[in-house]
Amino acid sequence: MTEPIWSPGPVRRQTANIRRFIELARSELDPGIQDYWSLHRYSVTHPTEFWRAVWDFCEVAGSPGGTVVEDFDRMPGARWFPSARLNFAENLLRYRDDQPAILFKSESGHSARYSYAELHRAVAQTAAALAATGVGEGDRVAGYLPNLPEPSDAPQAKVLRLTVSSPLQLSVPLDEVDEIVPVAVSQT
Repeated sequence: MTEPIWSPGPVRRQTANIRRFIELARSELDPGIQDYWSLHRYSVTHPTEFWRAVWDFCEVAGSPGGTVVEDFDRMPGARWFPSARLNFAENLLRYRDDQPAILFKSESGHSARYSYAELHRAVAQTAAALAATGVGEGDRVAGYLPNLPEPSDAPQAKVLRLTVSSPLQLSVPLDEVDEIVPVAVSQT
């Protein structure tokens, strides 16, 4: 089969984020970057410049640190942004509008949509509830939660989410909870 199953139309191609990034890379990194393949080639031959540009283009909230990659020649084994400092929750919750933050569809067909505003409210409620119990900065909280979107506010409120696909694997998450020595445990 040589024909693609789907191809984006001309408007979608011109407004896609990859198109915007190619244009930025061409103007700021290398005028020879004209398309996806030349961008890929540049990313392999100039990984430090490429990944720093990706960090900036994606507007990652945080500090990338002084080193982009260590041991690039070791795959696996390379370390990307090893001295970066960022808050995962801050990056996930940077928007507070009605655009979709989570689109969910279960195997049984149940679907749900949560906006960034809804997610932000849920996270704030969870954070407030944890703070009211005395959980503070640097404390570890473990959550044993189903793989559903409803409790997804927990990880953004600095809760470690442990997902189990089978009851037979129960000892694995419990071992992980023991390793982190949480000050609180939540289960649903």
